[in-house]
Amino acid sequence: KRAFTGGPFVYTTYDRAKAYTANVRRALSYVLVEPRDGVSVDDLRLRIERETGLKAWTSDTDLWHWKEGSLARSTFWWFWKNTGIPFSFGTAVLLGLFVGIAISGQTFYSFVLENLKYFAAIKAMGASMGVLARMLLLQALTAGLLGFGLGVGMAQAIGRGMIEKGMPPFVMYPQILWATFVLVLGISFVSALIGMVKVARVDPASVFRG
Repeated sequence: KRAFTGGPFVYTTYDRAKAYTANVRRALSYVLVEPRDGVSVDDLRLRIERETGLKAWTSDTDLWHWKEGSLARSTFWWFWKNTGIPFSFGTAVLLGLFVGIAISGQTFYSFVLENLKYFAAIKAMGASMGVLARMLLLQALTAGLLGFGLGVGMAQAIGRGMIEKGMPPFVMYPQILWATFVLVLGISFVSALIGMVKVARVDPASVFRG
């Protein structure tokens, strides 16, 4: 099997693993053990942790539950402290956020410019700026929610495809979905604000000038 990064998983014995890899320390990700007769799984797990200082999990442990001492949290903090992956992904996320705000704002601003005469006509008929602001905000939030739904659906489809091909999928925690949802709403709100500025400055009388 292959990992998400392209490297292979090798399931073998400890002696063969030492022959496959260089003679260095900490070359193994984990060691699979089985208790002897008369030794309980919990006792063996506690003994391993006490004598080696390493973490031990049993087959019935919820490895991906985000709690203290879980495999998911331990793996996250290991990558955070020992690799540059969090910095690279964080930079990509920030860049995507800025680009998303710029593109969304520009697109929504172009929409407002194309329909500026209609907004001027609505203002001339007595609509307040509050009504127009709510209209723009509703349009921006609707577009943002549609984009969020499509993005989550595509992520789910990609994960399902990875599972069917035998590749380890990514784990999408609810916290990530909620954070993404808040970011999408924030981008939509900023885009609506950019359009509101232009609508607020339009002269209602301009609709009568042809």
